[in-house]
Amino acid sequence: MQVRLIGLLFACLLVVGSAAAVAGVNLQASDADVRITDVEYGGPGVVNATADTNKTYLWQSEPVRLSSTVGNNVSGGVYQYCANARQPLPSSEEGAGGGQQSNATALDCQVVSLKPNSTANVSFDRLSPPNNATGKYDISLVLRSRPNGGDVLANNTTTVWYISKSGDVDNDGLVNADEVANNTSIDMADTDRDGLNDGPEIQSHNTDPRSADTDGDGLRDGLEVTIGTNPNSNIWPILLGIAAVLVVVLGGAAYRYGAFSSLGRSSGGPTGTGGGGGRPGGG
Repeated sequence: MQVRLIGLLFACLLVVGSAAAVAGVNLQASDADVRITDVEYGGPGVVNATADTNKTYLWQSEPVRLSSTVGNNVSGGVYQYCANARQPLPSSEEGAGGGQQSNATALDCQVVSLKPNSTANVSFDRLSPPNNATGKYDISLVLRSRPNGGDVLANNTTTVWYISKSGDVDNDGLVNADEVANNTSIDMADTDRDGLNDGPEIQSHNTDPRSADTDGDGLRDGLEVTIGTNPNSNIWPILLGIAAVLVVVLGGAAYRYGAFSSLGRSSGGPTGTGGGGGRPGGG
């Protein structure tokens, strides 16, 4: 009887120990225990866009360095770490639930080793767009449980726009490379909001696409072009002021002259009494 009882207790201990081991494996695969943070893009492939855009633009033809921090709060191990790209489908191709995406393309993968309760800085040094493509892509960093794949332990997704240097994102007549060279907006056609697109400002009017009033005369460049004044010369407001004064003075003089003339015509000369004029003569 005692032997059976001891055997039963031993079997129970084995079951409890196995459950604890399984629970430990599941804990390592929890998203809360492994994190991917501090994702940053760098290198020659990053477009130096102006501060007025909240998008991340990358040159299609230049390599990009993608860096991140992987934090591990459980026991260490060796994992697969990949950078994948997905292109969101146009709205017309999305399913009823929306948010559909194309299949992921692996841009690069590497094996990383993480110590228990540690963080590691991991970078992909030369990433290029899939198939040399342009457009909007979601870039996902994915950490898997084994060097050759396995379960997803953590992921982090950012959105980028691949563009070509000869393209024109905002259709303002200035190619993307020239936008960067002139420090104008990649995705805003009229950077300074003066009524002239960036392309014509540089190529036709020789005005500053980053200043709404190139010559500082108080008239916006777009207005000067519209009314025919020179947006690069601040003498025009003075000339317009003089012209306005002359119009007022001459108009006033003409009005006064006309008023005096009308007064003279209405008053006329002295009039006679009209009674026959001479004294009756004698006989």
